[in-house]
Amino acid sequence: MSKIGPRLVMGEGFAAEALLQYPDIDKVWGERICRHGNMPYPINEKLLINFPVRHHNYGSLDLALIRASSQWIASWACRTDPDEIFVPMMGGRSWRQVRPLLEGILDDRFVVLSQV
Repeated sequence: MSKIGPRLVMGEGFAAEALLQYPDIDKVWGERICRHGNMPYPINEKLLINFPVRHHNYGSLDLALIRASSQWIASWACRTDPDEIFVPMMGGRSWRQVRPLLEGILDDRFVVLSQV
C-alpha cells in the first residue's frame, strides 16, 4: 500500500482549472512544498509554475509571500527566458495591495489574468 502524500488545496479559480487539466498537480506541488518550503516550483514538462500567496489553505493573502514568489519567478524567468508568463490575479479586493508588489519585479512578459 502506498502512502498518499500531502496535496495543495486547489478548489477555486485558475487553480481548480489547472487541477482539471493536470490531475495530481496538487500532489506534486504539495509534496515539493512539504519537502522544500512554500515557494514556486516549475513543472517544466507542463509549463506550469505555482505562485504561493498564502501559507495556509484558506488563510488571508500574505503580501510578503506574494512579493517573495514574484521575485523568485522573475529570477526563474531570467534563467529560462520564456516569451510569456501568465499569472492569475490574486484575491479580488486585495488586488489594490498586490499590484504595487508586482510592479518593478515582473516585466512585460508577465500577463496578469483575471477570471470573468
